[in-house]
Amino acid sequence: PENMTMLGQRLVEASASDKRIKTVRGAVGCGIGKTMIENSLGVSGEYDTTSFWVGVSVVAEEASSIGVGWDEYSSRSFNDRVIEEVALSAKEFSISQLHPKPIKGGIMDLIVAPSREGLPDLLLYAFIQGLRADNVQKQQSPLAGKLNQQIGSEGLTIVDDPHIPGALGSKPFDDEGCPTRKTLVIEKGVLTSFLHNTYTANKAGVSSTGNALRIAAFSAKPKYALEPLIGPTNTVIKSGSVSQERLIEEVKNGIITRGFIGAHTANSQSGDFSVLLTGAFKIENGEIKHPVKEAMVGGNILDFLKKIDLIANDVKQMPYAWYGDDATLMAPSILVRGVTVAG
Repeated sequence: PENMTMLGQRLVEASASDKRIKTVRGAVGCGIGKTMIENSLGVSGEYDTTSFWVGVSVVAEEASSIGVGWDEYSSRSFNDRVIEEVALSAKEFSISQLHPKPIKGGIMDLIVAPSREGLPDLLLYAFIQGLRADNVQKQQSPLAGKLNQQIGSEGLTIVDDPHIPGALGSKPFDDEGCPTRKTLVIEKGVLTSFLHNTYTANKAGVSSTGNALRIAAFSAKPKYALEPLIGPTNTVIKSGSVSQERLIEEVKNGIITRGFIGAHTANSQSGDFSVLLTGAFKIENGEIKHPVKEAMVGGNILDFLKKIDLIANDVKQMPYAWYGDDATLMAPSILVRGVTVAG
């Protein structure tokens, strides 16, 4: 606790090292855990986990303008060297958000940069729930009937990988005791698998993918008392070979954003969504021009996935809000063409 307090002080002090910074809210924490399972079928096992996280939100003010910035870091391993990196990123981002300008709506390109408040939320509510085999079997998924069909661009490959060293969602077995395994979900845009627990796997006549998960993040009950549902482990969007800067250079008229507000209102059965952009900048002729004041993006997640044109190499680990430390998204910046934007 004493060490965490010192790290928290470092985080706040580094984030506030500019006279325009008026408010800083941050947290540093670590945790240890042990998961054990034993049942009447003879299944028995256990594994240990650790976690370390850093997060900070910074508010800058200048001439009646307010800019908000944030950044975060999560890992299974302790790493105090990221304290100043996270603080500097959040501070500079808040300052860059000062004096935003409205934009004219229309069809334009969208770059989604990796941030916990952005792509994880959108994918969780509009797409990941649709990968759950129980939702597919109930016809409550936009992916029902689309197995082995093209649902994304050819450049999109997504894997559920529970064996990545240092990733929050890594584990040897799921919450039913089934061994976890790497599952190819989308290959070059083609839907290749759903996520299963033993019940849905038996119903479909396939093997469990090892994705049974007792979701305890928002429950007052102990985890062992919860029903094992279905959830991801480490959702990995295969990275490309270019930088985020290259993605920006490829955009003549568009926006780059780090966050979405309202992703939780997405229709998980249809994949329709409408979100407010936060931490967004206007791009013109390959250059970032100014922060954006109030813009919204709407559409369908399957159309969104099909319009992904370029994927960068700036992969970041971002926990899903729903799952606590049990699941994470590992994704880089993505460039989506022809998105409907309301200014």
